[in-house]
Amino acid sequence: MINIKDFCVISKIKNFEEIKHKILTDLDNRPKHLVRWKNFSYITDFHLADRFKNHSYVENLKESFDVHFEKINKEMNYKVVEIGSIWFQQYENNHLHSLHNHSNVTFTNIAYIELSNKSQGTVINFKDIDYQIDCNEGEIVSFPGFFNHRSSENIFNQRKTVIVVNTLHSGIYNSD
Repeated sequence: MINIKDFCVISKIKNFEEIKHKILTDLDNRPKHLVRWKNFSYITDFHLADRFKNHSYVENLKESFDVHFEKINKEMNYKVVEIGSIWFQQYENNHLHSLHNHSNVTFTNIAYIELSNKSQGTVINFKDIDYQIDCNEGEIVSFPGFFNHRSSENIFNQRKTVIVVNTLHSGIYNSD
């Protein structure tokens, strides 16, 4: 039996209660649009041309992401991390993101900024079996980008907000 947690790295966001409002304010002021296509429905800035830049909403998370990426490198025996694309997604009532994956990345890293119900966390589908990631608001969760995953339909009246960072990891951590 596979334990999906063996493939995940989870960290707490430092000073989360202090920075949460700043991040959400930055997101409120960010250009975004509503995506509605097939089994997708969410608010995002993914389709903007600047998703490879650091945004103000990421600056408040930089220290936590840096510590988290170092944790990934140590636990998974990598030496180098390279930041790829960065974006946010918000899920209002009835929004969802169907099964998908992130190609050409080592890890998909999701910072949960608003998550009122744990059942709204990311679901990984591995060999046609769904695994609900046990995560909380104020945490960063990472898993291999090639894993198929989804965000279930938000059946609650509280918004879910995530910031996603794709990373490439390489090298051997303990080699010279």
